[in-house]
Parts: sequence; C-alpha cells; structure tokens
Amino acid sequence: MQFLVPVILIMLSVGLFATWVDPQYQLIQERQVEKTRYEETLAKTVEIREFRNDIQQSYNAISEEDLNRLSKMLPTHIDNIRLILDVNSVASKRGMTIRDIKINLTDNSAGVEEINVSDQGLYGVVGFNFTVVTTYENFKDFIDDLALSLRIIDVTSIEISEIPEEVDFYRFNVGIKTYWLPTE
Repeated sequence: MQFLVPVILIMLSVGLFATWVDPQYQLIQERQVEKTRYEETLAKTVEIREFRNDIQQSYNAISEEDLNRLSKMLPTHIDNIRLILDVNSVASKRGMTIRDIKINLTDNSAGVEEINVSDQGLYGVVGFNFTVVTTYENFKDFIDDLALSLRIIDVTSIEISEIPEEVDFYRFNVGIKTYWLPTE
C-alpha cells in the first residue's frame, strides 16, 4: 500500500501535466511569439510614422512657386486648352501663331490615352498637331524654347513644306504629345 500511493500520485501528476499543464505551457509560448510579432509591428509602425512625418516636413518645405512649377510640368488632369495656350505663348515669343490645331484622337473620344508602365503606375498621354509659318532659324529657336518650357513635351513629328512665292518662310506641321498624372 505504501508503494501504491506514491505511484498513484506520480501517475496523477503525469496525467495532470499531459492534460492541463503542457497545453497551457504551449499556449503561453504561442502567445509570447504573438506578443513578439505585435511588438515588432508596433516598432515598424512607429518607424513608418516617423518616415511619414519626415516626408510631410519635406513636402511642407517646398515653396508654393515650386509646387506650381511641378503642377505645370506634370499636371494631375489634362487641360487641352491650357496646353494649346502654353504652346501658343512659346510661339508668340518668336512672332508666330499656331494654327490648324488638331487633338489626336485615340481609341477613346477624348483624345486621351492611359498607359500602364509596370511598377511605375499610370499616366496619361495626349497629343495634338498644329501648324506654324516661319523661317527655319526661327522654328529651331521655337523648338528650343519648347524644350526649355516647364511642361514635359515630346515632339513626335515635323513636316516641312514650301510656301509658294515665299523665299525664307516655310510651313511646319508639328506633332507633339504631353503627359499627365491622373489622381486616384
């Protein structure tokens, strides 16, 4: 009998360990791992918040003039009239007026094309053609002025034709395209 009581107590403690203590110990270990993940996530959140605040401070340090220049260079919406007026303003500095303006229509009727550039996101493209009459030298200066303007403009085509009875003047049919970032 004396031998039986310690054996029963040992078996009872092994059974208690297997049915209650070990599962609770495993649960505590799982919770500790989960707590560690939460602490890491919280630390990452604090790091991201600090990064966001740094970016916000950098953005706030940009002057209003620079923001306007960025908006002109890569607008968030397409404004065909503003684009035509900008190009005409550059042309008028050279004594020219743009004529025969044609918005290039793509598959959609607005003349706006969206391009997906893999990881870089979406941006829109709009193109138009116009004609100017001027001398070759003046036209070269006009193209240089377009290149120096704030708006991103790609010249896609130039057609030169003679004007009868004019010695130094030519008709230049120019195709350009510009870009914009749609807001999400």
